[in-house]
Amino acid sequence: YAPEVRNLARLLISCGCKMGKVGGAINAVARIFGLDLPNIISRRTVGRIALEGLLMARMQLGFDPSVRYLVMYLRRNEDYTISSDSTSRRKMNYQSHHIHMRVP
Repeated sequence: YAPEVRNLARLLISCGCKMGKVGGAINAVARIFGLDLPNIISRRTVGRIALEGLLMARMQLGFDPSVRYLVMYLRRNEDYTISSDSTSRRKMNYQSHHIHMRVP
């Protein structure tokens, strides 16, 4: 699905819409604007979109992502790069870690 649809699904979830109802809500909004969507997003896909959003939020906020979710995501996708670097200044060590993932 397009990034705009994924963002809308995450927005609906954050507003309290049940995962099983997100696909129907998106189709209803599309019909209001005169668009006919060929597919309805399934509850399972919405759950994956929500997990993807959780991983992005944790990385953006600087939290260490849960190893279990990260390993599960990396096993499914081969398009990722992991890098790290460290330096020291005035006897203080600084480390940085970076993951770049291709999001569908």
